[in-house]
Amino acid sequence: MPCLADGECPPACETNEDCEGLAYCSPTFAEGDARMVHRCVQQDCAGPSDKSSCGPGRSCVPMSNEGSGVYRCLQAGLRKVGEPCLLGAELNPHSLDQVCGPGLKCLDSCMPIQCEEDADCPGGRCAMMRAHMQKSCLPGCKVDADCPAWQRCATASIGLRCVPRASPKTCIEEGCPDGLRCVPYMPLLALQVAECRPPCETTDDCSGGQVCLDLGLPFQEGPVCVVPCTSDGSCGPGLRCLPHPSTDVAVCGIDPGAHVDAFFRGFGDVRSASEPEH
Repeated sequence: MPCLADGECPPACETNEDCEGLAYCSPTFAEGDARMVHRCVQQDCAGPSDKSSCGPGRSCVPMSNEGSGVYRCLQAGLRKVGEPCLLGAELNPHSLDQVCGPGLKCLDSCMPIQCEEDADCPGGRCAMMRAHMQKSCLPGCKVDADCPAWQRCATASIGLRCVPRASPKTCIEEGCPDGLRCVPYMPLLALQVAECRPPCETTDDCSGGQVCLDLGLPFQEGPVCVVPCTSDGSCGPGLRCLPHPSTDVAVCGIDPGAHVDAFFRGFGDVRSASEPEH
């Protein structure tokens, strides 16, 4: 049975009902898998209403803004609703000053894990989570004034949302030249990763050894020409050889990690309300 990097060897699944206990059916790429498949991944806790599994000072937080990730017990921090936070800081116990407090999650700023209406989500919106069938805050805005001073309101693949002002613009905001299609690779939170690709119906429509594939990505309008690969070395700078989730073909795609530094540089302008400008 294929195993994850931590040694866990989860069974394949189609729905949550195929998994035991708190395990959750999640898209996973385990060692030995030819492509990404759904496997039962263990959760630490059952959701925000689970008050007993995590213990004092810890919160049950979904590891995905769309509710499609597993729930983990993470150390609660000091940040309050609406205050800026640092994504991933909850994994470092020395960064609690950048972590959201109990019952909150980091979506550029701290927002409630559960909500009833948009007013509960400063700088965001309240939406029904597809996987867990509960309402939770998602990023969202209409104009720059809806965002903290260190962010701007940008057009993203999931609508208008607040992003750090230092975030690089992509074709999601600026569009593509005529005849090309904008393909978002990572339409999550404020980290927008996308590129322009030629649309196609069959591989005969593609050139230069490219193949025609429907990447199955959210908000993609149809198949596009992509570069098949066998290793990262066969792709260009800033690209990685990524397994396609529903075929045996691996393709060269944007490396999300190459954009992470630029994303976190956007937090360089973060100041507390009491800190004066120089």
